[in-house]
Amino acid sequence: MSNKTMKQRIAVVAATALSAGFLSIVSMPASNAAVSASLATTNALTAVTTLGSEVSNGYVTSSGSGTTGTAVLLSTGTLVVKGVGDSSVYTAVSVTGGRITGATAETTSTAYTVNTAGTYIYTTTANLDLSVAVVPDSGVASMTVQVYENTAASTTSGTLRAQWVVSVVSTSATGVYSAAKSGVNTVVNDDSDATNVDGIDEASSTQIASGGVGLINYELADAYNVALPSTGAIVISASGGGLVAFNGTVGTETAAASIVNVTAVTNDSNGTISVKQTTPSKSLSTTVTISYNGVVVGTKSFLFEGHVSKVTVDSNLVSPVGSTSDQFRVKYYDDGGTRLYPSDDTTSTALVSGKTNAFITAASVTATGVAATATAAKGSVTCAGTAATGAGTGSASLQLAYTTPTGATVLSNSWTHVCAGNAVTFTAAWDKAAYTPGSIATLTVTGLDAQGKPTHAAANNIAAASNLITCAGCPNANTPITAAADTDVAGGRDSGNAAGTIKYKYVVTSTLGDFIAVVEAEEIMADSLGLAEVQTVPYSVKASTTDVTNNEILKSIVALIASINKQIQALQKLILKR
Repeated sequence: MSNKTMKQRIAVVAATALSAGFLSIVSMPASNAAVSASLATTNALTAVTTLGSEVSNGYVTSSGSGTTGTAVLLSTGTLVVKGVGDSSVYTAVSVTGGRITGATAETTSTAYTVNTAGTYIYTTTANLDLSVAVVPDSGVASMTVQVYENTAASTTSGTLRAQWVVSVVSTSATGVYSAAKSGVNTVVNDDSDATNVDGIDEASSTQIASGGVGLINYELADAYNVALPSTGAIVISASGGGLVAFNGTVGTETAAASIVNVTAVTNDSNGTISVKQTTPSKSLSTTVTISYNGVVVGTKSFLFEGHVSKVTVDSNLVSPVGSTSDQFRVKYYDDGGTRLYPSDDTTSTALVSGKTNAFITAASVTATGVAATATAAKGSVTCAGTAATGAGTGSASLQLAYTTPTGATVLSNSWTHVCAGNAVTFTAAWDKAAYTPGSIATLTVTGLDAQGKPTHAAANNIAAASNLITCAGCPNANTPITAAADTDVAGGRDSGNAAGTIKYKYVVTSTLGDFIAVVEAEEIMADSLGLAEVQTVPYSVKASTTDVTNNEILKSIVALIASINKQIQALQKLILKR
């Protein structure tokens, strides 16, 4: 049982034992305390007449000790505080926000003095016990009661030994559920903080792996932070066929095999609820509802994962000759569409028999997916052929099969996987034949193997640190938007480029005219069969159709003048005829 749970149990025991008399709240100095103090917590006061048998009236609750005590009293109530004297010292009691209505000491009433306003009292004889009845002033929300120790008969000039700040209320909230003082929260069942009941859900506590157990901790208290009495009925139910079980010790999980009911009933004001799905192979979304005496005090929702029911393969790479890792990605889903990251995906996922051929001799899942980064499982492919020439390379239609814990087989989609040789030649092309100033020009470089097929996506195949792709005559070639780098690959997975290709972008200058870009790929030529080449790629920069050049304006003026001259000549001929 947690410390917090133990404290709550003690509070319940204390609350149910009020009829025993005083619940002492004692302040002790570092050594040799002379005056101690306590509150009378039994509710039956008629008068303070006999020392030792005093009781309060309208007392609700109290907590704390020493000079930091607190209490709650009805506005119509009377609170009795007792000071126990010792070692030839005097006791004094002071009240702020209230007044003294009665007192008794070990001797007669002459053994103490009360001021006229009834705001303080002190013993006039040393080493006496003193009980004082106080009531709150009309309309106050709080009063303060203080107990002092004095070396001589005096008011409140001694050493403060005990203090209670008393909240004055019109009605008692004892045993009445308070949402502000209660806590209902989910926790991770293997977390070191699995006993917390602070009302804040822990991260990763509501999506549960297939066959796992979800946990809810709760504690129900009244407005005074006292655990609710065990007379209340607490009903716990799960929707959608979820199963629940209850344990009265906070942080204690019920074994999955023992969680068999859709509803659990208890009268324990704190504990841990364990939740599981009915069938581990099927996903489940369930909401657990907790009610106290018919009032809902908390709801928590869980998503339980099912077994793998769907497998998808994403492959947009061309693979090089040999065995290469991370050539395709595998994603797993349950029947509810939740993405799964099975820990056995490298051993339980295999290539469907008969799918290999002379071009691709093997394929398998070699790296488990990572949930924290949403990274899919990774697969390797073994390609036959000769890297330098691309001879013997080709493709195969592949498919994977995943075996679930129950022995069921889940097939992936089929995909065509392609293998190719190293790039030995290349082509270059602009996305347009002509551009306007300020527009974006895209140059696509395509690496081809000796068979004329788009090359693979292995690193440093078309560009390397000392052999970057260069372009002389490209627009703003010295400051491209995307510059060549040694990390460039042809048709990378996330690049958006087609197989064997890579793209570079440039901002077109304002100079109009026809140009020729010279593209050189040293890395490709270094791996070639002696077919070194440079690609020349023409392009034009033209004014926008909405713009008018100076030449066009001049041409229009000349045409207009010629037209006017013709009209003048025609007019002259007409006049001469008349």
